[in-house]
Amino acid sequence: YSVNWEGDNICLKFFGVLKLRDLQEANGLIYADKRFDRMKYQIADFTEADTVGMKHTEVVLVSHLDKTATTWNPSVKVACVSPDEKTDRLIKEYISIMGSTSWKCKLFHNIQEAEKWCQE
Repeated sequence: YSVNWEGDNICLKFFGVLKLRDLQEANGLIYADKRFDRMKYQIADFTEADTVGMKHTEVVLVSHLDKTATTWNPSVKVACVSPDEKTDRLIKEYISIMGSTSWKCKLFHNIQEAEKWCQE
């Protein structure tokens, strides 16, 4: 995956077969960075990732880690960009779990729409 900080905000782009450790590693980079406290949005671009191996329990785990992070920064928008129905289902599951938090999470099918929403 690649990480691109844009000021205090971040765009993550995932490639190839997506594994839980990729998401955990990316989260670790974000939460350990001092910019996280000022972050307004993050974009997770899965358009070049294969999520075929991702399991329900892994989505739940990542969601709970992010729920904990809302304690330190309650005002983050998370835009997830999906290439297919399988990834849509995983992202919708994440969004559902995150629905009880102050973070705003949304599914997109192209990066331009995601960027526009983040800038609103």
